[in-house]
Amino acid sequence: MVGFLNSVFRKMAPIEIPRYLWTREKLIDELFLHLARISEIVTNENGEKIAVRKYYPLATELERWIPIARPPPEFIVDKSDFNDRLRKELLDEITSDDARQDVLKEAVGRIFENLNFERHHLSIARNLKVRLECAKTRLHSFF
Repeated sequence: MVGFLNSVFRKMAPIEIPRYLWTREKLIDELFLHLARISEIVTNENGEKIAVRKYYPLATELERWIPIARPPPEFIVDKSDFNDRLRKELLDEITSDDARQDVLKEAVGRIFENLNFERHHLSIARNLKVRLECAKTRLHSFF
């Protein structure tokens, strides 16, 4: 019997396993974790180069303005910070701009939530706007 099964399996064509698809929640989790880990090198007042988280200082600056400014300032995420998988899932798989904005708002909202849970839920979440941009087209206005 074992010999028969082995001969049957040898004759079968290889099975192509479909690529692993991310759910919406998995995409939000991965995007948040990826954005939270991104660092950039800046020079401080003493001329020393130090690594700082890229999106936390931006969130810290914007958290005081988002609730009161009209229109609220946008949180800008650099497309070049995405790895290949995030780029494919977010930019290629999600075809609706509204759905993409919802995913971005959820992921970026978690950064604000880490800074100040109450402020995020009471005054930032409803006004948060996130925009994707390439680094070449953006000037740093806060640093």
